[in-house]
Amino acid sequence: MSINIDHRSSDYFPSIDFNFRNNGTATAILNEFRLKVISFEIDKTPALEFEYSVENGSDYRNNPGTLVIYSVNYGYGQFEGELSLSHPELKKVFPIESLVFKGTIGADQKLEILRLDPSLIDQPSLSKLLKDKESESQGKKEFIEITNLYLDDKPVVGINSFSSLSLSRDGFVNNIAHVAYSLSMSDATYCTMVDIDAVNMDKSYKISRKIPPGDIDRFHIQIGANKSSILKIKFQFVIDGKKLVESELFEIHIWNPSNGATAANYQDGAILTEDKINEHTFFVISGEKRSSRFGKWF
Repeated sequence: MSINIDHRSSDYFPSIDFNFRNNGTATAILNEFRLKVISFEIDKTPALEFEYSVENGSDYRNNPGTLVIYSVNYGYGQFEGELSLSHPELKKVFPIESLVFKGTIGADQKLEILRLDPSLIDQPSLSKLLKDKESESQGKKEFIEITNLYLDDKPVVGINSFSSLSLSRDGFVNNIAHVAYSLSMSDATYCTMVDIDAVNMDKSYKISRKIPPGDIDRFHIQIGANKSSILKIKFQFVIDGKKLVESELFEIHIWNPSNGATAANYQDGAILTEDKINEHTFFVISGEKRSSRFGKWF
């Protein structure tokens, strides 16, 4: 019995591709596979996401308000540093210091980091921008569309929606636009979920797969964890109820910040179907082997 291990990955949940070749003369039965966690550590990389709301305003252009930007740290480590709001037109009409946050954001913390009040608007500069827009469009402009809003190259999105903004002399207006997702991934993949908080993280799963003589059996095992973590693991496979085949040791980097919906989206030991895979939990395998970026091998 020989085993070849390769990798594939979705944007959300890593999987490992196993190929078993039966070199014998009788049918082999693959009865069980085991996940052995050799070591682990929590990934304390901050995971910042940014969102905004328009305070004291509404989704109507006759009722502008204050732009408030929040950061949510879904990671397991604290952020400390500086964040700058990137938008060329906002830089022309607001003081530079009002577009910069300096400080710390704790793990799993939501924090207001910027507040752009209409009183901060440089009205002469805004009037000039509006006049320039009128020249471009050959029509009167009362609002400037504020699209592609970023904080240090990460998008800032509207709370509970994907939105764009408009800016007038009186403040900001939220322009809501709803977005639908369409994702796809193959099914029939075994799901393993490692509990980082458990005393014993090793897992064992009963399966039944027949491999005729000279034939190859191929399947995938996806690996998740309840927290962002770096795992060194091995797989063991039981053949014909007694023979043990073991994989090499390798390292995976699982990215699951505190807003990942692992418990709701994945059932440990299940065979994943497409509707379960198309959920919004993020896991990433990192490293290199065979020109692949999915897995660091030893």
